[in-house]
Amino acid sequence: MKSFLFFFAINLLIASYINALPTDFDNGWSFMKNDIISDWLNQANNQPQNHCEQEKNRINRLLTKKDLQIKDLEKYKILFEKIKQLPNSEQTYIELRKLKRAIMFSAKENNFDEIICVDAPYPVGSEAPHESRFKTENTAVYGASLLRVNIKEQTSKRLAPSTGKSAAIWKSDLNFDANKIVFQMRESDKTNYNLYCVDVDGKNLKCISNSEYNDVDPAWLPDGNIVFCTSRANCYVRCGGSAFRSTILARCDADGKNIYFISTNNEADFMPSVMSDGSILYTRWEYVDKNIFRLQSLWTVNPDGSNPQVFWGGQSHYPDLKIGAYQVPDSDKIIFMTSSHHNVFNSGLAILKPSEGRNYPDGIYNLTPHLGWTEAQYGSWNKTKCGPWDKSYSDMVVPSCYGSFYSPFPIGKNFYLASASLTIQNFSDIPQDAKPLKLYLCDYDGNMELLYSGQHNIVHAQPLMKRSRPRIIPLKNEFLGYYSPDKNEPRGVLYSADVFKDSGIPREKGKYLRVIEHCAATYQDGVRNSYAQCVPVLKKWYNTKWSLPIIGVYSSQSPQNTLRIFGFLSGETTMSIFMDESHKRILGEVEIEKDGSVCIEIPAMKAVYFQILDKDKKVLQTMRSSTHVVAGENRGCLGCHATKFKTAPNMHSAIALRKYPKKLNKPFGDITFGFNRYVQPILDKYCISCHNRESGNKLNLCSDKFQQSDVFTESYLNLVLGVPTGDLSTAKPIAGAISPYAVYKSLDENVPTSESTIAPMQVLSYTSPLIERLEKGHANVKLSDRDLSILKAWIDLNCPYYGEEDVLEMDDINEETYNKSKRAFMGLSYPPKMKTCPDVDRAFRQDKFKTQSDRNPKDENGNVLPAIKYENGIRKVFK
Repeated sequence: MKSFLFFFAINLLIASYINALPTDFDNGWSFMKNDIISDWLNQANNQPQNHCEQEKNRINRLLTKKDLQIKDLEKYKILFEKIKQLPNSEQTYIELRKLKRAIMFSAKENNFDEIICVDAPYPVGSEAPHESRFKTENTAVYGASLLRVNIKEQTSKRLAPSTGKSAAIWKSDLNFDANKIVFQMRESDKTNYNLYCVDVDGKNLKCISNSEYNDVDPAWLPDGNIVFCTSRANCYVRCGGSAFRSTILARCDADGKNIYFISTNNEADFMPSVMSDGSILYTRWEYVDKNIFRLQSLWTVNPDGSNPQVFWGGQSHYPDLKIGAYQVPDSDKIIFMTSSHHNVFNSGLAILKPSEGRNYPDGIYNLTPHLGWTEAQYGSWNKTKCGPWDKSYSDMVVPSCYGSFYSPFPIGKNFYLASASLTIQNFSDIPQDAKPLKLYLCDYDGNMELLYSGQHNIVHAQPLMKRSRPRIIPLKNEFLGYYSPDKNEPRGVLYSADVFKDSGIPREKGKYLRVIEHCAATYQDGVRNSYAQCVPVLKKWYNTKWSLPIIGVYSSQSPQNTLRIFGFLSGETTMSIFMDESHKRILGEVEIEKDGSVCIEIPAMKAVYFQILDKDKKVLQTMRSSTHVVAGENRGCLGCHATKFKTAPNMHSAIALRKYPKKLNKPFGDITFGFNRYVQPILDKYCISCHNRESGNKLNLCSDKFQQSDVFTESYLNLVLGVPTGDLSTAKPIAGAISPYAVYKSLDENVPTSESTIAPMQVLSYTSPLIERLEKGHANVKLSDRDLSILKAWIDLNCPYYGEEDVLEMDDINEETYNKSKRAFMGLSYPPKMKTCPDVDRAFRQDKFKTQSDRNPKDENGNVLPAIKYENGIRKVFK
C-alpha cells in the first residue's frame, strides 16, 4: 500500500509538467520502454537508489552547458527542481533518467529521427576477431543487413542485401549530402568482400568493385570519390602469415574505377575517415625493427597519397590498437576505440587532444577507465587519464556495466553514437555467450541512452542527416595509369633543412644519409611454422625452459625479460631469428650537406626509411618507421626524431635546397642481403680456418646447421645471439642487431617511448663487436673494403637470414594441401606463393588485377610464371 501511495504521489507531482515536454518517454519510446529501463538499472548496478545523487549531478551539468542549445530548457529546469525534492528510490532514479533522456534528445545537434547502421553477427573462425582477420573472407558470417532505422518508431528498412539474398556486411559510410551509402559486403555467392553503393531509399544498389581481394572500410571523400582499405597489395601481416591478408589504404572513383594505393604500409591499414582539413585519418600497423604487438597508431595522409604523417601514438605502446577514429565536429578532438589487436571487439573508448602531445600519455583521455587499455596493460605499468577533460567532473565516465564498445561516431561537439555490449571480451576470441552490441546515444561525460538493438550487433551507425563537407586538397599525385615497360620509374623528392635537429647526433659525425626500402611480403610459404622453428632453437641455444608466448604478449619494460632481449616469431616464412620479417633493400646513399640539409630524389610509392651514417658508413641513427612520396611530390621532413608538434626549420638558407635534388648512389645494386648468399661467403673466405668445430673454437662460423631440421646455421646464430654460455644473462651478441623486444637508452628516459626511439650511436654497425674487431685487425685478418661494407650493411638491415633472392628459390605450397588446411586457411580465395609470388608496384593503377595470378606472366598454356628474377644482383620484373 505504501509503495502504491509513493508512486501515486510522484505521478501527481510531475503530471502537470510531463504533458508540456516535447519528448514523452512512456508514449514516445513505448516500443522499447522495458529495454531502456532495464539498461538504466544495469548502469546503476541494480542499485538505483544509490545512483540518484550522481544522476542529479549529471542532469545539472547538462542543464548548465551553454553550448547544448536545449529546446524547452526552462521547462526541463522546472521539472528537475520538482524531481529533486523526491526521496532517493528506484522510481526517483527512473524519473531522473527519463528527464535526462529527454534533455539529451532535445539538444540541437541531436536533431535526427533516423540512422543508417549495420546489423551483423560476430565473425567466426580461427583468430576471427583479430584486427587483420575479422574482415577476411573466411571469417564472414551471413545474415547481416544494412539498415535505415527510425529511432522513435523503432522501425527499420533493409537496404542491403537484396531480397532473397544473404550476406556478410561490416563498415558503411553515409555521404556528406546524406543521400548515398558506400559499404563493404560479401554476398553468399561471392568469394570476397566488395564495395557496394546504394541510395538511402534502397534504390540503385550496385557492386562497384569485384575481385578475389577484400575491399573493406570504405569512406566518402569530400570530392565524391572513395577511400577504402584493400588486400589488393597482395601482402601479408608478417607475424600472422598467409591467413592475415593486409588491407592497405587506397582510393577509387565513385563508380569503383581508377583504384590507386595511397599507402605503402607493409602490415595493415584500418578504418579511414576524413578530417575537416581534408586529410584522411586512419590506423596504421607497422613495425620497422620494432615490437610487433603494440604499434597500431593513428596516421594522416592526403587523398592522393601525398604527405603521410604520424598523427598520434607513433611511439606509444598504450593503448594497444587505436582504431575507428573520427574528428569531433567543430573541434580539434578525436574520438576512437582503444582496442585489443587480437580481439578488436575487446575495446574501450578515448578522446585525443593532439595539441597536448603526439605520444602517450600526452593528450589522451580514457572515456572507459574501468576497461583500462585493453591487452596492452597486461603486465605493464599504465598511466591512465580518465575523462572527461574537464577535471571538475572527474567522476563522469561511462557506466562500468559495459564490457566492450565499438564504432563511435561523433554527432557534434557534445554527443556521439557508439555501440556497446555488456560482455567483457576475451583476449583473442569472442565468448560463445557474448551479448550483442547495442546502439547508444552518448556524451563525453559518460551519459549513455539506449537507442536501438537489432537481431545481431548494431555497428557503424550514423544519423541520417547532412554533414559539413571537408576541404578538398589539391592533387599532387600524377596518377600514372597502368604500368607499362616504356614508362620511366615514377619519382618524388624529399628534403630536410637539418637532419640533425633535435636528434642527439653530433653534427661532425654524420656524413651520409642512407635510404632503405622496407619491402612488402607478397610471399608466404603457407605453413605457419616460424614459431615452431624459433622456439626449439632459442630453448636449446640458451638451455632454458621459459615460455615464449606468455612473455611475448604480456611483456614488461624490464631489460631482464629474456624474450625482450632475443626475439619472438609467430608467422610463416622465417626471414630472421628476431621477428617475423620481410626483406629490405638499400636504395642508395647521399652525402649530407655541411649544414645538415639533404634533398633527394626517391622512387614513388615505396616504403622507405632512413639511416644517418658516419664517415665509415656505420649507422649513427636508424628510423624505425617508414614513409613514401607519390609521383611528382616534393615534400619536406622534420625527421623520425620529431615526437611533438614542432615548427619547421627555415628552408630558405639550406644548402641542399639551392641545388637540384640528388640522385641516390647505389653501392649494392638490388641485393637484399640474405645471410647464406652474401655474408657466409665472407666468413668462409676470412674466418672459418680458425672458427670451426674441429678447432674447438666456441665461435663456430661455419655453415653447419644448428640442428638437422633447423633453418638456421650455427654461424648465423653465433653472430646474432652470441656464443651459448648456458646462462642467458651472460649472452653477448656479436653482430649488434636491434632486438625489437629489448629496451634501449633513449634521448628522453622519462616518457614511455624508449622502446621505439633509440638514442643515437647505440645499436647496429656503430657499436657492433664484430665490426670493431675487424676494423682493429682481428688476428691479422684484413677484409676488402667491399666485404667489410657488405657486413656493415647486413648488420644495419638488422641481420636478416633470408632475402628475396632466397624466397624466389623456394617452392610454392601445393594449393590443394593449403586449401584443405583446417586451421585458418580454409575458405581463402587464393593460396600464397613463394617462387611465383607477385610484384606489386603501388605507384600504378590497380583495377585490372582481380586476383593474385593476374599479376604474373603466363606460359602458352596459361600456367603462372615467376614475376621476379635476379641477375647479377639486379632485380628484374616480368608482367
